[in-house]
Amino acid sequence: MSLDMVKRVIMHVGLGQTGTRTIQTTLASNRPALARLGAVYPGDADAHHDLLALVHPNGPRHTWYKRQSISPEAAQCLADRQMSAIRAAAATDASVIFLSSEFFQALRAPQFTRLDHQIAALGYQLETLCYIREPLAHTACRIEQGVRQGSARIAQMMDRPYPPLARDHCEAALTSLGRHRVHLRMMENAAPGGLTADVLNVAGLTPYPGTLIDAPDEARLCHDAVYLLDAINGDDAACSADRALFRHHEAELFAMEGHPFTLPRDVARRVQIQSRAEQDWIFRNFHIRYPMQVLQDVPSHWQEIEWAADALFAVSQIGPAAQDWHPPQQAAIA
Repeated sequence: MSLDMVKRVIMHVGLGQTGTRTIQTTLASNRPALARLGAVYPGDADAHHDLLALVHPNGPRHTWYKRQSISPEAAQCLADRQMSAIRAAAATDASVIFLSSEFFQALRAPQFTRLDHQIAALGYQLETLCYIREPLAHTACRIEQGVRQGSARIAQMMDRPYPPLARDHCEAALTSLGRHRVHLRMMENAAPGGLTADVLNVAGLTPYPGTLIDAPDEARLCHDAVYLLDAINGDDAACSADRALFRHHEAELFAMEGHPFTLPRDVARRVQIQSRAEQDWIFRNFHIRYPMQVLQDVPSHWQEIEWAADALFAVSQIGPAAQDWHPPQQAAIA
């Protein structure tokens, strides 16, 4: 039987910071358009995190459930309901069923094998789809997100080694499913035609003109705003559990203009070295490779930290009548 004749379940696993939320939001808001193509995005949520209780090594005690204050018992019920939605999708005889959760990337070979058997029992073939990004840009986006969410300081994240997330996922998937059922795509190559359209292309589908257009991505902070927010996060950690200072200046931070957050030269060089083994492995197994970037001569991390601290101090000296932090003041100090 040819691949075009096989009914497929394509499990999109991320990676994080490769347009995952854009893909999920677009697929979820275009379920009727997918149906016209013979595809289904099961359930009624944007993503399929509910399925984690059945497929993830941590089961119903996964941290996602804990963050949602969902008990293990309730998590199991949600996962069972999600699996029922998948069975209902299979009953429609759809040619493709799409699933998406960035937490799926942590599945290992035993979990893939077990899920593969469950999917095969429905008459479908399980495949995985993973997007990757140039290592320097990927690391910079992950740090920007961490600062935006207040989950860690810049210095902490820059000290962490580069995580080979794509290799970890692909090795597990290859072991269980085989090369022809594991798809690895470069986010940058997909962007011009739309990430969601690229997902459909993997499934052999072409959206009708004007449909399944990528949903807008979440707002990003420019380079200077990232360092300024990092300084604000330091003050909030010491004085406010609800990030009061960030909330007060949130609109101004996102309104700041400038180039995207970039890594200092020494950190960028370390990321290049640490990511090389994964990049070589990806090339050997998938024949795709990112060219080595020429590193730019930019201010050091500690110089940026010092400037951000000075800017935050200047903001703190502004009188109560000027606490809106108007653009001329912002331009002068940040």
